[in-house]
Amino acid sequence: MKRPPRPRDPVQLAATIVGLATGQITESDVKADSAPNRRAGGLKGGTARAKALTPKRRTEIARAGAQARWAAKQA
Repeated sequence: MKRPPRPRDPVQLAATIVGLATGQITESDVKADSAPNRRAGGLKGGTARAKALTPKRRTEIARAGAQARWAAKQA
């Protein structure tokens, strides 16, 4: 029988091992570290933020970013 993958985060891995050793959780309760799901929040965040902003506010943010980039090149 193939073991399910363990979490990659050291703290979560330690908690999983302790839970398995004490019988609080079983092998079937162990879930793999789902990196794609964590990244999905970051990938959709910018799109959701852009939809929530008004065109005027987006322009202000873009203008401030451009000024910061130009100021960095001037220095």
